[in-house]
Amino acid sequence: MRVIVINASSVGIPLVSGAAGALIGASGMFWVAGLMAGAGSRLALGLRRRAAARHDDSVSRT
Repeated sequence: MRVIVINASSVGIPLVSGAAGALIGASGMFWVAGLMAGAGSRLALGLRRRAAARHDDSVSRT
């Protein structure tokens, strides 16, 4: 199953990316990539804060 997903994504992701690039242009794709990177970093910072808060709670309980 894993090999099927890997092979499908090897075909599907470039196909979808190329179609999106054809629709909105190269600059639009750069903006989309930048927005996704920004959203990912924001999500990662939120996860980091939650993990730190859980760690602080576990330390204060001991």
